[in-house]
Amino acid sequence: MKKAFIVLTAVILTLSLVSTYALASETELVSEGKSYVVNGIYTDDSGTASYPDENGDSLTNGIFADSASYGDPEFVGLNATSAYGKENNNITDVTVDLESVYPVTTVNVSCSNLGSAGIAMPYAVSVSVSEDGENWSDSIYAEYEVDEPVAGEVIKAIATINANARYVKYSFEHDTNWVFIDEVQVFAGEFESTDTESSDTETENSAEADASLPENSAEADASLPENSSAEQSKAEAESNVSVNNSSSDTNNSGKDNTWIYITCAVASVAVFFVVFFTVKKK
Repeated sequence: MKKAFIVLTAVILTLSLVSTYALASETELVSEGKSYVVNGIYTDDSGTASYPDENGDSLTNGIFADSASYGDPEFVGLNATSAYGKENNNITDVTVDLESVYPVTTVNVSCSNLGSAGIAMPYAVSVSVSEDGENWSDSIYAEYEVDEPVAGEVIKAIATINANARYVKYSFEHDTNWVFIDEVQVFAGEFESTDTESSDTETENSAEADASLPENSAEADASLPENSSAEQSKAEAESNVSVNNSSSDTNNSGKDNTWIYITCAVASVAVFFVVFFTVKKK
């Protein structure tokens, strides 16, 4: 009877340890209900705002728009011709305050791709993070969840961050006057591993490719459409961020969960021996 009790206790403690281990490895939504600042709301000459965030919580309340229509109350409209948009080269932004520093793994934002009324998903979405609101990381460009977005749908842009942060800033490069977003999400947890060798190889291959360009490549570049320079800048930014952040992010991976595992293991062993000697004395 005593042995059966000890075995049962050991099994329960083991299951508790495994459960804690699993929970610690999962990501957690840490942006819901948090405050944020929106830059890019359009106001007319009388000071009336168009499609503002009236309650100040639409973007982190966990509620998504039912459709891509700008009439959905969950959407907040950002305009490239707003005062802020004009001052920042048709870029608007949203900055979320998580209230504490978290090991941020991924972030996303949902955008309307209405395809009419001057509303479409952003030309590009970039994300930067900060622990103090003053020193910011390099921008990381988000990727849309679909390769060929369909007009009339809500499209989500997703970015892998892998950095400790309290503030998360989403910047929207407009291709049309209006960008409508209904929710921003920030997830925290154990950092994903990064492949530094792959990044180094890509950088080397890029350098070799540049060296092999013909002499008249500069003249050819001059004839490219305007958007090509933006796409090139975006690609260069992604490459630089991947190389610069890969080593530091890998070193930080999982450091916030290590003490959870150790504490749980020590507690389990301690409880087991207490139960064992208690039963043995009886």
